[in-house]
Amino acid sequence: ILEGPLLRVVSVRFPGATLIPESIWQEQLEAVLKQSFTESSWLQDLRKVRRIAARRSQPEQRWVLALYEQVIESLTNAYKNSGFLSAHVGPLEQHLKGTEMSVVIPIEEGPKHRVRSIEIKNNISLEALEIMTRLEGMTSGDPFVEPLKPGAAFSFVGMEDARVALTKLYREQGFLYARVIAEAAVD
Repeated sequence: ILEGPLLRVVSVRFPGATLIPESIWQEQLEAVLKQSFTESSWLQDLRKVRRIAARRSQPEQRWVLALYEQVIESLTNAYKNSGFLSAHVGPLEQHLKGTEMSVVIPIEEGPKHRVRSIEIKNNISLEALEIMTRLEGMTSGDPFVEPLKPGAAFSFVGMEDARVALTKLYREQGFLYARVIAEAAVD
């Protein structure tokens, strides 16, 4: 085995990120890296390798391309869930100087899409006001997804969360076979 030198990431930048501060993405990256190097493994030998590697560099300083790609996917999803439907994250750029690496993950946010209006059709048993009130009070647990209401950032995840919540609302009212169909027209 020819290991070669141990590369150490000394900086990560996210140029173009205005919606979410770079510090948040730094924290996200560190969390992904730390988690991946501390998860329990079914192979005892891998635990030994991880302990040895942990002594050589901190998790947030390790270069593991697959983990950085996970962060890029997380970034992309966060932007799309915040209304930036055409956001583009990456490709990742690496700048190597000796054994130190700088990583750049460019972000193009694009325009932010907002919910212009919500149209409720064929609701006989529940009034539109009750349905809208339920939608506005709903949260998905994702900090980047706003409740579905006019003026909010649009996301397909938010729309699906609203559809599921309305289906549940109808089932609670006794309509076990109710189907809620959500459609979006994006300008």
